[in-house]
Amino acid sequence: MRSKETIKSVIGDIPGIGKVRQRELLRYFGSLEEIKKAGLAALAKAPKVDKKLAQNIYFFFRKNDE
Repeated sequence: MRSKETIKSVIGDIPGIGKVRQRELLRYFGSLEEIKKAGLAALAKAPKVDKKLAQNIYFFFRKNDE
């Protein structure tokens, strides 16, 4: 249970991501690792994610990988 909350809190650090979008992203991609690996086009196809939010997610994980 705690690891699930940790995953959600990491995603929740992205501007524009609330609890509903966190849940939808995890449901759509299956895991945090899959969200991190996803490209812009894949992120934009996720439920409740528009192009701008897809960019925020994409660059959030790329910035944190450095």
